[in-house]
Amino acid sequence: MKEGIVLASAKNIPQVCRRLVKRYGPAVFAYFVVVAGFVAGIKSPSFSLFAQSDKKSVSLARTGPSSKPQIKIKEVKIGGRSKELGEEFDDAPDWLQRTAFRVENVSQKTIVYLKVNLLFPETKTSGPLMAFPISFGRKPGSTLQSTADPLQFAPNATLDVSVSDRYSDLSRFLSERHSVESMHRIELEVEFVAFEDGTAWIGGEFMIQDPNNPNRYIPAPVKIAGERP
Repeated sequence: MKEGIVLASAKNIPQVCRRLVKRYGPAVFAYFVVVAGFVAGIKSPSFSLFAQSDKKSVSLARTGPSSKPQIKIKEVKIGGRSKELGEEFDDAPDWLQRTAFRVENVSQKTIVYLKVNLLFPETKTSGPLMAFPISFGRKPGSTLQSTADPLQFAPNATLDVSVSDRYSDLSRFLSERHSVESMHRIELEVEFVAFEDGTAWIGGEFMIQDPNNPNRYIPAPVKIAGERP
């Protein structure tokens, strides 16, 4: 039989290893072992070329060109400890249960409805981006019933938002595709701001209520009074 390397069964593996060392030397043999392990890892379902970091972070969602934001996210706290937006830090898997942030009304009008989304970028590995909404107040003039408490969020005032108050709902929401403990990063997105005068700031643009349907908002035809340049 011609000289060669045949991995027929587990019994001849030691013999093959000795043959490789004798023929190519220890250094080359070690290289073969590393390469073989790497290839085997790629074929494994759990293999990831870029290992996921266990670091946690809270950052602002990226938005396109828009009018000046009417809400500013000022402060993030994890278990009472302040964190900078975008800062990476170590924490336990239940860190979201202890996450809170503070928002400020930087507009010139009183806000009566506010919706902030928690975005989970890591969920894009299993499908569309998952976004969990947190809302306060009621949309003025809406015919849709709401059990939410009224909101009077004055200019320059601040509002504290705690994830712990909604942690059970958040856990159930994410469990459709992921566990809440597997999330390491969240992005904060201010989606909807409604003012007491019936105008709104939605997705970065000023809107007005549709005169024919108070549950619907349409683009503002002119610059809205109170919009900061």
